[in-house]
Amino acid sequence: GSTFTPIAGTPVAASGTYSYIEFAYDVARKQMVLFGGYNGSDDFNTTWVRTLTAWAQPAAFAQPSARYRAGAAYDPIRKKVVLFGGDQDFSENDNNQTWELDGSKWVQAAPAASPPARAGMAMDYDSKTRTVMLFGGDGLVGSTFTPTADLWSYNGATWTQPALSTGRTPTLQNPGMAYDTLADRIVTFGGYDGSSIVNTTWYWDSGGWHQANPTSPAVARYDFGMAYDPVRNRTVIF
Repeated sequence: GSTFTPIAGTPVAASGTYSYIEFAYDVARKQMVLFGGYNGSDDFNTTWVRTLTAWAQPAAFAQPSARYRAGAAYDPIRKKVVLFGGDQDFSENDNNQTWELDGSKWVQAAPAASPPARAGMAMDYDSKTRTVMLFGGDGLVGSTFTPTADLWSYNGATWTQPALSTGRTPTLQNPGMAYDTLADRIVTFGGYDGSSIVNTTWYWDSGGWHQANPTSPAVARYDFGMAYDPVRNRTVIF
């Protein structure tokens, strides 16, 4: 109708409906990891995993606080799911915490440096630099939540801003991002720039940011799914 409603589905019986969740695929353990989310009235800090056959909620262990609109990506070298930021307490109380899941427990990392607090960012793993990359989102500037345009890299010890990583793209919240393995570059699409929803495509490599000009760009959008298909060598959005 005219209302956005979280979609019910497994594991609905135990945990209700979700929106603004974070997903990452744990390659070493061959399972999807789901964390947090918002159900229309509250946010959560539950962790679920999905194998080929069923959903399961891991045994109780320390977890990040309840949040939604966080970022997540899997680091295949360190074999950990990395979680960053997010909104807390349904109050747009952004944070800049970094958490890591090793398959059995969450541990809050203590990086030497971190990006400013934010939510609505995009994250993926860069296999060339062997780091988790984070782009965009919205953070608190004064008393206003403002889209950002910064790119960060996490190596397990600290977050840093790569060379030539600023000043090229528009500020964006809720963009899509994926790592193009064939071309060895980060690709971003869409997002909200603070005044309008865009359908621009940018990529970042060792030479900095470059705007792509596809002949038939997808319709402008934000808050969507984006991933790279290494078998067909294509970036897919939904």
